Amino acid sequence: ARKAAEAAAAEAAEADEMQVESVGRCMGEMGDGVEVAGMEEGFFGSWDKAVVITSMSGFTLVRYANFNDEDGSRLEDWVETSRVRPLPPHHPLVASELVAGMHTHELFLNGGWWLVSYVGK
Repeated sequence: ARKAAEAAAAEAAEADEMQVESVGRCMGEMGDGVEVAGMEEGFFGSWDKAVVITSMSGFTLVRYANFNDEDGSRLEDWVETSRVRPLPPHHPLVASELVAGMHTHELFLNGGWWLVSYVGK
């Protein structure tokens, strides 16, 4: 049982390293624009613009573009690096690309991207 637990822990650590490395390569360097997955109530399913301040040990400190702290300054928060992705390329919406049914899409609304399903006209 101990060997299985050690193997599982090593596998999880390796997966975390790969994920952080992968995301880190995509993010670029400090100051780059990114999007952060919203996990809090009312924001789950959204992707919000932010700027990377620093990263360490699987976490990234970001400064949100559209959220302010209580003192009026831009909100800064440590988030899991797995919740961070590069900004999407500019791609105008083409109605013919929407597919009704089980496919999910992203809709830009209120300063963030939201996962939505297109159900038709």
